Amino acid sequence: MDRLSFYKNTDLGYISKQLAEIINGRLDGGQPVLWLLSGGSAILVAVTAARLISAADKPALTVGLIDERYGPPGHPDSNWTQLLAAGFSLPGARLEPVLRGLDFEATAEAYDNFYSAAVNHDTYKIGLLGMGADGHTAGLLPGSPAIDSEKYVDRYVGPDYKRITLSARGIKSLDKAVLYAAGKAKRQAIHNLTKNLDPAKQPVQLLKLVDDVDVYNDVIGEQL
Repeated sequence: MDRLSFYKNTDLGYISKQLAEIINGRLDGGQPVLWLLSGGSAILVAVTAARLISAADKPALTVGLIDERYGPPGHPDSNWTQLLAAGFSLPGARLEPVLRGLDFEATAEAYDNFYSAAVNHDTYKIGLLGMGADGHTAGLLPGSPAIDSEKYVDRYVGPDYKRITLSARGIKSLDKAVLYAAGKAKRQAIHNLTKNLDPAKQPVQLLKLVDDVDVYNDVIGEQL
């Protein structure tokens, strides 16, 4: 629990500014940054934060995904497609979408190789995540076999999509995570995050593996 800082604040402008300041600070200090994004409710945070980063060329910044829904590049349910449709843009940064037109297995393997390279270099890895009412985060639904994968990134067939996602190992390797979760349906999941529950039942518990986590929500925490 000491690794999680809860903030009762869902102001997208404020959250985006804090996120941008962290990324700009690392880049200005000369450290390469890998910024991993999520879909769903976190999209608007990513879009807003990117506008605060893109004022200058950022060749040391790479942008990828926490998870993706498999299919042909550009398919409408793709997290990357939805980010771009919402206006995400970061001129000068290196963009690394998951979907490259490869088959399911090869796509997951390629992204695992990409992420493994970032882990093995002095790259600051920061993830922006959302959370579902069932406590899922990234592409890890309750009971997902990818949770216990030995890889940083793995694949599995969910009840809704073929998913490619960071595993527990991948999440643990992040230097920092920012979780944005708001809405009545998610309040119990936020309360549950203050307890020690089985990650197989509430995957968002895996964020406790990360050394530094900010949880922005509308339920508990310091009022900012």
